[in-house]
Amino acid sequence: EAADEYQKMDAWALARALDLAFCGLVHLPARIVDTRTSHLHKLDVERNQLEEIEAVVGLTTLRELRAGHNRIARVPPGLPGALKQLRTLALADNRITEVPPDISSLSKLTCVVHVTRPTRAVSLTLSRVSPAFCSPRRALSYLNLHGNRLERVPPPIVWADMKRLKTLY
Repeated sequence: EAADEYQKMDAWALARALDLAFCGLVHLPARIVDTRTSHLHKLDVERNQLEEIEAVVGLTTLRELRAGHNRIARVPPGLPGALKQLRTLALADNRITEVPPDISSLSKLTCVVHVTRPTRAVSLTLSRVSPAFCSPRRALSYLNLHGNRLERVPPPIVWADMKRLKTLY
């Protein structure tokens, strides 16, 4: 009888992760955000052909967003304000050239991956990231910026305040 009850349940009600990696997506459907997906903790849209991921700002319970190896040019403007639970933000190998200042509002963020192709002229301007992003209260423990052609970085005193940072590439 319990098995029958389980079969009647909607699979979406149980899902906490959605893996759309390698699906050939050209755009992320706006309807990805509805009552069936509002409780997702992990979204993986890596290795598609996405140019933008604006729809993810509606997934307010996300803890992990993996959108690497696409054609994304910018972090959606509302992302930091909407995704307060975000712990992992992986945007490796995209066309993003700058980290928005309000990314510092993601207080639970522990892992940031922003890797670009070293042959491309990319300038990730870390100095535009608020010093609050590097404060001792931050949970950030992993930061991967390998392959970026940095124009400037925060002064050493800012890095010294990052007490929880264990890995920096």
